[in-house]
Amino acid sequence: MLPRSFADVNHLVPQRRIRRAMGEFGIAYADRSEADHAALPAAIETGRVAADDRG
Repeated sequence: MLPRSFADVNHLVPQRRIRRAMGEFGIAYADRSEADHAALPAAIETGRVAADDRG
């Protein structure tokens, strides 16, 4: 089972490994810009982004 947030393990695991593991499970990496974060709820509403892809 994956942790709810990978922020907890950022200091333990290299970022490249975290990104690769998240990609294998179809989880978007949370390294988005502020504009991306602001636009995400609207994208989820319109179906452009899966609800599980909240990063």
